[in-house]
Amino acid sequence: MVPYLLSSPKSVADIKKLAANINIRAINVSDKYQASPLHWLCADKDSTVVIEQTKDGLHIYDNPVNVLTNQPEFPSQYYNFCNYQGLTAKYPNNRIAPAENLEIYGTGMGSNGLPGGLSSVERFVRADFTVANSMSKKTDEDCLSQYFHIMQSVGQANGCDQTSDGLYEITQYTSGANLETMDFYWTTYANQRINELHTKSLDLDGEALINYTVSQKQDVNFIQ
Repeated sequence: MVPYLLSSPKSVADIKKLAANINIRAINVSDKYQASPLHWLCADKDSTVVIEQTKDGLHIYDNPVNVLTNQPEFPSQYYNFCNYQGLTAKYPNNRIAPAENLEIYGTGMGSNGLPGGLSSVERFVRADFTVANSMSKKTDEDCLSQYFHIMQSVGQANGCDQTSDGLYEITQYTSGANLETMDFYWTTYANQRINELHTKSLDLDGEALINYTVSQKQDVNFIQ
């Protein structure tokens, strides 16, 4: 699905046209990798859409909040988001009892009630709150740093989210792209140093798959 959508469309508008004729079949890639219910976020510099395959067919949704997590489906995620309209990143003020001189004992109280758990529903709300209120300077370096801070707000640490088979979900890697320069960035769970790849220097029209070794050892800047 992903290579197909990246092969020819130049924009989200192109993807919406292409995806309208896609039929996704529940066929296992192999005995080791079973077919899973997936959904996809597709974005360009101007807009974002979510593509989901459900029992009643393939759906394409415009995504005004520009974030996506796992199940449930996007309409349910977006509807649940309505429950958090009172959250704010601004300095808190007493709206529950204005006549009372209630103490504001710390900043950040405007976000009281922001979900902090690791479920997909909670991470959806937390991701959108962080994206919607995120501030950074206009330089590529500042935007890059801010992007990884945003992603860390919904990261999963080993041991905190156990699955039914006794394993643990973790954020295996975090990746992103600069849609102006087409540079690609990533970190791994074991190595938080940011890697950068200049994709414009690659033969993107070639037929050979391009592979890169990913470091799984934490890169530490030792001060002598």
